[in-house]
Amino acid sequence: MGDEYQLIISSTTISRYSLKPSDSVHITNDDERFLHHLIIEEKEKDSFTAVVITGVQPEHIQHIYHYYIHGPKGNEIQTSKEVGPFNNIDIEISMFEKGKAPKIVNLREIQDDMQTLYINTAADSFEFKAHVEGDGVVEGIIRYHPFLYDRETYPDDPCFPSNTIELKDEEDDDDCFILEKAARGKRPIFECFWNGRLIPYTSVEDFDWCTPPKKRGLAPIECYNRISGALFTNDKFQVSTNKLTFMDLELKLKDKNTLFTRILNGQEQRMKIDREFALWLKDCHEKYDKQIKFTLFKGTITRPDLPSKKQGPWATYAAIEWDGKIYKAGQLVKTIKTLPLFYGSIVRFFLYGDHDGEVYATGGEVQIAMEPQALYDEVKTVPIAKLDRTVAEKAVKKYVEDEMARIEILNKKGEAMQKLPGTSHGGSKKLLVELKVILHYQILFGQ
Repeated sequence: MGDEYQLIISSTTISRYSLKPSDSVHITNDDERFLHHLIIEEKEKDSFTAVVITGVQPEHIQHIYHYYIHGPKGNEIQTSKEVGPFNNIDIEISMFEKGKAPKIVNLREIQDDMQTLYINTAADSFEFKAHVEGDGVVEGIIRYHPFLYDRETYPDDPCFPSNTIELKDEEDDDDCFILEKAARGKRPIFECFWNGRLIPYTSVEDFDWCTPPKKRGLAPIECYNRISGALFTNDKFQVSTNKLTFMDLELKLKDKNTLFTRILNGQEQRMKIDREFALWLKDCHEKYDKQIKFTLFKGTITRPDLPSKKQGPWATYAAIEWDGKIYKAGQLVKTIKTLPLFYGSIVRFFLYGDHDGEVYATGGEVQIAMEPQALYDEVKTVPIAKLDRTVAEKAVKKYVEDEMARIEILNKKGEAMQKLPGTSHGGSKKLLVELKVILHYQILFGQ
């Protein structure tokens, strides 16, 4: 169970730091002040070996020992737990930070290690078991992290670069457009655990039955990028002495004689694992993903007002269905997270890409004609995600009417009018807005 490390020190280093016991003269950095107490304790010892390792973060240790601490199901934050054989282990570490008092951290209390994030952002899971040649057994789990409205919920891993794809216009360095944010990105699906402990330098990219099919599958291709997984082996698999890598795990798992079975309600069932996984993934997409259905296709355009790399193609639509609600051209809407807030009527919807009909997609933009139009002769385009889905259309209508009531229209005689003449007959009248600025000032003469 314990860790094993190989420590090599050259004779040159030893001669350079040949010190007497309890001599801490070589400790000069503020970050290492805590070592003075450790070195003073050397007086009371006949022999000792002390190794200092820096750069270790609590969440890294929690990731490695996650299932030691929280048991087979991991750290399910929403589930109340009673003390039992799988959750009565506590690991505490002492932390020394520059300028701060030393503190003790219980790894059980850490809530942002990657396994905790994977477990608690998942909407559903697919459990399976692999029997390899001999007595090797691997239990596996695949978790589904759905797309919710305007974002992927697959947890960000600080050890991997951002998966956001950005396009910058060569003519305008300030304009940057996000095309998409992949979920898992290029990360492998499976992390690997040996007797409950993470083996950090070994991961398994995928299996042939959980990779995107060459032809159109039951679920959209992006769903395959919304899964994370973990593999738990028994002790029949070899790991390196320092427990950083498996010696032969992936080779054995991908052997043609390896048998995969699905686990349902704790029972092992032999069935076509590829078919079972595809049906499960389809069900997850239909049940948990909150994507947008673009309907009433109106054609494809280019948008010359945008930077060159983003001008097209743009598919245009007259309606969308989003989270059970329908939004269509002419409907009054309000925005959120814009400054100022926009009130107006929908003109049309834009979806980037070469589409030719109804489609489920993420992202997209909506074009809004500002209301009241007697006051605003302006069209705004914002991401669909910035539509306020909580406000009722009648509330937006009342706001527009209140704004109109504040507008006073005068004829040439200076008399107030309720509306522009002739507009009821389909004609168009121009509204002349006159702005008068009066400056009040006072001149003071000195005595």
